[in-house]
Amino acid sequence: MRSYVNSASGIEGYNFGDAWIHVRFRDGKSYEYRSPPISRHHIEKMKHLADSQDGLNTYINQNRDVYMAGKPVM
Repeated sequence: MRSYVNSASGIEGYNFGDAWIHVRFRDGKSYEYRSPPISRHHIEKMKHLADSQDGLNTYINQNRDVYMAGKPVM
């Protein structure tokens, strides 16, 4: 898992593949966002924000459809 170094964020780490992204939050919970059901546009935006180390947590929070579609990762 790659570190998300933005210390002001609620995100600790992430990893992604072609059609998915895993996000680990600072509270220890991890979620997988996958296309489908999430649109490919959202996945690509999330991957870009993750690599830029800025805005991923805000994006997830502002796009409730993305947040609600995330599946917990054990």
